[in-house]
Amino acid sequence: MKTRKTKPAAPRAPRAMRRPEIPLSPHAERAAASLHVVLIGIDVYSGGVSPLRGCVNDIDEIQELLLNRLGVPANRIKRFAAPLRGGPPRPTTVPTQAPTQANLIAALTALGDEVQPGDRVFIYHSGHGTRSEVIDPRDNSRYYREALLATDSNMADGERLLFDWELNRLLGRIAARTPAVTVVLDCCFSAGATREVPEKGVRPRFVESPRPFALPPEVAPPPATGERGAARRLGVGAGDFMVVAACLDDERARESDGSGGEPPAPGRQQKTHGLLTRALVDQLSALEDTTLSELRWGQIWRTVVAKVEAMNANQHPWLSSSPVRRVFGGPPEEGDIGYSVTFDAASATYRLNAGSLVGVTEGAVVALYPELGTPGATAVFPPVGTPEDLRERIGLVRVISTAPATSSAKADPAMPPPSPPPSALMRGRLIRPGEAAKLVVALAPHDEAMANRLAASPFLKIAQAGDKGQITVVQRSDKSWAITDDIYGTGEEPGPPLPTLPFLANTAPPADARDIAVALVEHYYLYAAPLRIARNCADLEHCLQMTLLDCNAQIGVLPPELAQNPPLPALQPARRANYEVKAGRFDTVNDRWITLGDCYCIQIENPSDIDLWVTLVNCDSEGRVSIYASRYLIARKSRATFWSSSGVLGDPMCATLAAGQSLGVDRFVAIATTNNTASLDYLRRDTSFAEIASGVEEKGEHARGASERWTADVVVVRMTAK
Repeated sequence: MKTRKTKPAAPRAPRAMRRPEIPLSPHAERAAASLHVVLIGIDVYSGGVSPLRGCVNDIDEIQELLLNRLGVPANRIKRFAAPLRGGPPRPTTVPTQAPTQANLIAALTALGDEVQPGDRVFIYHSGHGTRSEVIDPRDNSRYYREALLATDSNMADGERLLFDWELNRLLGRIAARTPAVTVVLDCCFSAGATREVPEKGVRPRFVESPRPFALPPEVAPPPATGERGAARRLGVGAGDFMVVAACLDDERARESDGSGGEPPAPGRQQKTHGLLTRALVDQLSALEDTTLSELRWGQIWRTVVAKVEAMNANQHPWLSSSPVRRVFGGPPEEGDIGYSVTFDAASATYRLNAGSLVGVTEGAVVALYPELGTPGATAVFPPVGTPEDLRERIGLVRVISTAPATSSAKADPAMPPPSPPPSALMRGRLIRPGEAAKLVVALAPHDEAMANRLAASPFLKIAQAGDKGQITVVQRSDKSWAITDDIYGTGEEPGPPLPTLPFLANTAPPADARDIAVALVEHYYLYAAPLRIARNCADLEHCLQMTLLDCNAQIGVLPPELAQNPPLPALQPARRANYEVKAGRFDTVNDRWITLGDCYCIQIENPSDIDLWVTLVNCDSEGRVSIYASRYLIARKSRATFWSSSGVLGDPMCATLAAGQSLGVDRFVAIATTNNTASLDYLRRDTSFAEIASGVEEKGEHARGASERWTADVVVVRMTAK
């Protein structure tokens, strides 16, 4: 699947002079000089909005870090601040502008004009968010949308709010020029009730909207949908930049003076910060200056989340993209997230954020590795069982109990982790599923030699002769073997052609060589994991409906204000959830389309009476697994639309076949749950079947309680060459 437009890479922005006291490496110096920074901290608001106390403190801390530790030139930073009167002295190295709506729009517009391919962009906003009813006077339609408050926003009449669709348009222009964009939002947009009585010194960063906002006639209307979460919408169709949010869509982000309600010690001043900013700055303060420019979110994120949740159990920060990316405006990169692993010292038990839905069942063995970016860690997991894999492991744990999205494990005596384990710096991956979770493989005809080869894999189990398998490996007329399922065939069937996977060699390799046949079937096990999850999600029937919308008549990129509820017709499936489309060809050498295939976007509807958190996955025709959206809230009785990962909202997906393919299948899987903390990001796979067949090593994954419920929907997109 390709996007309609792609942009070639370009050199970084010209190098700027570094601060002489910062001992930066040449690479770090170039990174600092190519960084564009916008800092927004708003404590004071007009129109009777209650003030905050920590927002300008937040950006003061971030600014000090950028200037004095990262070496960013002052002229690369734009600062917008509205502090409380009588507060502490503020830094003057960077000129301060008033964070009015007009100034913020002008700054983001200018950034969309100035930034060059290869530049990095880091935007940090700390302040109030809101959710407001919007009225379109043209047809009197009403809908709720989220917004950031500027210092001159007037909540009494809804004037001068920075609505989500406007923010999406501004950020989309920036992301279209460079994917190396990070947006941090230490605020919230939820209109849900506060879940607990606030502690002393703790304030939510949310303002209730007292009355509807009348949309001016000259402003294009936003989509009239009920889904919530402005920060989430920035990630839909904008997979090439990173959004870091202080909380999930239905939660409140908070600020605190860190006292827990206790008076300060004599001679000490308590300084208020957002909980996300406080946790982030604490982590960055513990690191060497020279490491900051290349710091990855994966090195600090799980500790940041744990600190925020310790301060407020009902606030769960999230990332919109892979934690392999650099903190300060890094571009997308490959890497294996793995399972989140924490250690409970009281029970000597390991907690994993993966459960029975993905084969982490009782008796499964999970290997532990250093967290992404930490010393000794490789970004991509080595193939299981290789010398490289064994060298990198911290230890093994064996699962003792499991839920759909979580599990508990104890140290495996075969290779126990160190005691105490570095729980904040670990990730895990499944190396041996429980017996019930293994992939059952049937052979047609049964062949003892091939059965023995495949049975050597810890992920596979051979069906008895005559029994049905989850997949069938069929011998072809040339004695090679084909992996077949409900989509893929042997290439020798009568009737309409079926797509095929790379064929397995009939002869086993030498004992010291990798068995590509086994590697291909193991890759299928990982590739098909989202499909197995979908089959197991039976708690909530008919609660998710996925539809493809026809974008072939669309000229260019759809405007952001229409992209969330586009006026597009639905593609008509050949039969339920099975679509037939024509695929184009893309010249990767010259970065251009040879022929353009059919274009579409995906709309997911939640017709139920409960809120659902949705992960949208594509198991594509080449054997890769992409995450299009993760833990995206689709509120009850509402819908959301998903576009390509080009970084431009409204840019459609276009059917594309790899070189040599005349037929292919993409399978889109939408997985939804009532558990808003369940993450499936580890399902991502970056390796294709063709790469496995040619000997390329597996690139790997990149990507509560009894009341937890799950549902899913799958659509199949069959592509044939034009």
